Amino acid sequence: MQKVYVRTNRENVTVSFVFKKFVTDWPQAQQGFFKGIVGELGELLTVRAQDFSANPSNALGDVWCRYQIFGGGSTITLHSDKFVASFQNLARSDYPTVYEILSGLSKIMKSEYTENGIENITISTNQHAEIIDSIGVDDYLRYFSSSRLREEVLKEEGVFYEPSFRYTLGNTKEGWVCRRMVEKSELVVDGLFATTEIVVSQIEDNLDFSEQFAQVVRISDLANRAIGIEEFKDDDVSRG
Repeated sequence: MQKVYVRTNRENVTVSFVFKKFVTDWPQAQQGFFKGIVGELGELLTVRAQDFSANPSNALGDVWCRYQIFGGGSTITLHSDKFVASFQNLARSDYPTVYEILSGLSKIMKSEYTENGIENITISTNQHAEIIDSIGVDDYLRYFSSSRLREEVLKEEGVFYEPSFRYTLGNTKEGWVCRRMVEKSELVVDGLFATTEIVVSQIEDNLDFSEQFAQVVRISDLANRAIGIEEFKDDDVSRG
């Protein structure tokens, strides 16, 4: 199939650092969270006391402490078994800041939670993207449709068929798996909606964050190429 160019409209991204060993000393872990956020991200995010919150509980599985990024819907949350960064409604201009935040969290993990270790890193995204090629979203999705299903259901009067698809990629040697579902967007005219989950379970303790990030980008690019998708670059004046 031909390559299709898309431009991301808005995206939600959640990154979870899942511990090998859950936290047993919660007061100390919570102190490390506050200290780490202020120390590593204080200058970047203009950290304020009112943006911190916590959920004390007698059950270790229910406790958490949280920082609201710029006081909004994006958050950084420490649970007893994982460290989670959730970014809502991202635009393209937000990505450099997201990278710096994740880089800072990686440093916090190494300085405050070394004994807990990392079992895996899970990246989950929900993305609306506009198709900016001459091909429309219906023609694109039709390429992945089931001819048998289409022929069968369209025999029924008044029935319509909108194809969607899901696929899984993985590399056992490198220790990662990528699962994605693609369908027609309900928010973007002539657009796609994709949910993606990338799980990297082979974590090298001495690996620099930039190397970890590059691996995730490589996996994401492969997932795009597998279905003929390429992200449109704003400086590509030959298209759009």
